Amino acid sequence: MSAKGETQKRIIETAHVLFMEHGYRAVSTRRIADICGLTQPALYHHFPNKEAIYLEVLRTDLRRTREAITRLAKEYEDVRECLFQVTYYILGHSPENMGQMVKDIRSEMSEEFREKIHQWWNEAYCLPLVEIFERGIQSGVIRDPEQFDASAEKYVCVLVNMISQSVPSRQEVSEEGSELLARKRASFILEVLLNGLTKEGAGKG
Repeated sequence: MSAKGETQKRIIETAHVLFMEHGYRAVSTRRIADICGLTQPALYHHFPNKEAIYLEVLRTDLRRTREAITRLAKEYEDVRECLFQVTYYILGHSPENMGQMVKDIRSEMSEEFREKIHQWWNEAYCLPLVEIFERGIQSGVIRDPEQFDASAEKYVCVLVNMISQSVPSRQEVSEEGSELLARKRASFILEVLLNGLTKEGAGKG
């Protein structure tokens, strides 16, 4: 990687930590530059403004997520196991303050950038997950959503919403460990999503 590429990578990694911990508004380009050992003019040589840095942080995260979900979809043929592994991955790699991120995107980003982020989110989460659910529907593992006047996309929305409500906090992780906690919550989400909460549903595919 070139020196310019290394510097950009350092900026993105530093900004990622700061944005995830403090939120978009509380982080200044001066603070990012100082931690990276750069002047503000040097920082602006790589990114024109804070919004562009934030956009690149999100793009990098979403690209990594897309690659991981696509890889897991190919690796695990069994749909239930595939969905578990994907859920486990997302729980283990999602920021604790996902709600703050969504708020920042809605209130701080320009409409043009919001559209880009929506496109990247769709490519990272929705499209690969829809393919997994459709595979399950076609094989009979998952109930046909048409009986609910719904679609595979609706299944994805339910799954993602359940995951977003289950991302472990730092305190929870420190008490139980990130991997064990993510596995427990992934198991719970998939059990509820695929089998429901009634006793009759327990253990059914």
